[in-house]
Amino acid sequence: MALQEMFAAQPNSPATELTAALTDVATTVSVLDASKLPDAPNIATIGVDESAETIKYTGKSGNTLTGVTRGFSGTAAKAWGVGVGVARYFTAYDADALRENVAGHSAELVSVSAQLADIVINAKTLGIKGDGTDETAELLSAINYVADNHYILQISREMTISVDALSIEGKQNFGILCEGTIKRLNDAPTIGAILEFISCSNFVIPEINFDGNGPNNGCFENVNYTTAQEQKHSLILRSCTNLDIGKFNVINSCGDGIYISNSSKNINIDRIIGKSDTQIGRNIISLISAQDVYINSVHSDGIGHHTMPGGIDIEPNSSTDIVRNVFINSVNITSGGSNVLSILNTNDSLVENIFIDKANIKHNTKYGTGGTCLLVGGENVTINQLTMDGGVKASFINVGSWGANSVSKNIRINNAFGKNGYRGIVIGTFNAATVQVVDVDIKATLRNLSHDGVAFFGCKNINLDIDIDSVGSDRFMVNSSPYSVAENISITGNISKRGTGLKAIISTALPTQNINWILQDLDFTGWGNDQRLFGGGLLTSIKKVNCPNLTILPAKPNFEKWVVGDKIENSNPVEAGAAGTKYIVKGWVAANNGSGGFVWLEDRALTGN
Repeated sequence: MALQEMFAAQPNSPATELTAALTDVATTVSVLDASKLPDAPNIATIGVDESAETIKYTGKSGNTLTGVTRGFSGTAAKAWGVGVGVARYFTAYDADALRENVAGHSAELVSVSAQLADIVINAKTLGIKGDGTDETAELLSAINYVADNHYILQISREMTISVDALSIEGKQNFGILCEGTIKRLNDAPTIGAILEFISCSNFVIPEINFDGNGPNNGCFENVNYTTAQEQKHSLILRSCTNLDIGKFNVINSCGDGIYISNSSKNINIDRIIGKSDTQIGRNIISLISAQDVYINSVHSDGIGHHTMPGGIDIEPNSSTDIVRNVFINSVNITSGGSNVLSILNTNDSLVENIFIDKANIKHNTKYGTGGTCLLVGGENVTINQLTMDGGVKASFINVGSWGANSVSKNIRINNAFGKNGYRGIVIGTFNAATVQVVDVDIKATLRNLSHDGVAFFGCKNINLDIDIDSVGSDRFMVNSSPYSVAENISITGNISKRGTGLKAIISTALPTQNINWILQDLDFTGWGNDQRLFGGGLLTSIKKVNCPNLTILPAKPNFEKWVVGDKIENSNPVEAGAAGTKYIVKGWVAANNGSGGFVWLEDRALTGN
């Protein structure tokens, strides 16, 4: 089949801006600095929110994009003004093209696999017994033989091959069909994977099953892990390219189910399935250094020692590692780990263009604490649907940073639901002195939290659409830290008091630290005086629009913090005044900063009576 056209990314997605107004039919686009956009042909995004437009351009002339297709990939062409941002972000087109190309490639491989049926070699014909004895050398020899001769090794369903650790290097054009099981020996002496591929390419694994045998290799759910235990992975891919795995299955893994590193590329996995009888194992999959990875589904039940992440972990080991263009269609994980769905970029590496369509996460930790979704130091990260069930002392969603250059940027969580957790959403890094989280959009419904609903630390350009019913009895729906700047914050939704909680929104920051906030269509119903907005940090340029029980009241408020220009809509206007000059009080306008009755002037309107 014909492949969909794919376009190069731009590291860090730097933004430029329009230098001339743009009509909805213009086919040239003038920008301030075209070097911030990739060479043609490529695509770019004008704007940053749901009204953004994707364009395709076929040429560059100085700072002008030429041959522009407007409203590309289902977006709407529209007029744009001078100064609007333009950048090469990861778009829906990128995700769709990657998914369609991988699906087409998989279909072609199925056809190729059928043609190769006559060169399938059964492991028994190569002397492997599969009787539980140590057959490390025999399986290594068998895999090397089929790889050198471009065959497919078949391990029959009734076979269990016990091994220490195997390493296959520099092979290409071969396959493994393991319907049986490859099992780690009891007390296996080697620290490493059951099966490791190094610099291998163009190979297929229609099915493979592993038994990590963790309990017989010193792995216990309430005993701290050693380095030797957490590095006993089941499958490692180092510097591998063009690999297709159909079904990957692992039970009782010591370390990771799958570990992908050393610039591996073009990895396509249909199904990843993992299970642990007790809370052991590091992750079902770790991505350390990999590009162009497509995973259709991940299902993991019980994998995750309480000191290990315990799920999907994107965690580069060095500043030169790159994780880019990762698409995961469906995730279902039950884990007792510390950060079940995580990007942990602690080395200022490049982590970008991560797309997860649907993720369902449940914590079952018995020991310590755990988190659900940790996003630290990634760019262009999108999660379409995220469901979380907590019961742990950690945050459901934590968008943070690590180190001076580890900025989290362009994070989108389009529809999240979480219940029975500690904090709901944390944006920024605790006590961060600088802004290191920018351009975040989250829509979330959160239920039955025991700490804060939302906490801000060192962040900018944040859009939240939230529905929170209950927080800790001494905690807050929204809390802005006293240590950091929170700039360009937009909050809408429902924080009405339907359960416990001390305040709706609190800020103990300096007024200069909360910059350009807007609270719009945000329901404060149920909160009393001095509970809706509290703290000196809110006596700033916070715009409040159409917020029930905050800006829609039956009387002027004598509590909370207000600034000049704030407006209150009177929810119960009554006609007053003498005949011929009767009026109603439409509302009140703040003429002074502060709180109390002296702040307000009446906004009257004559009734004509």
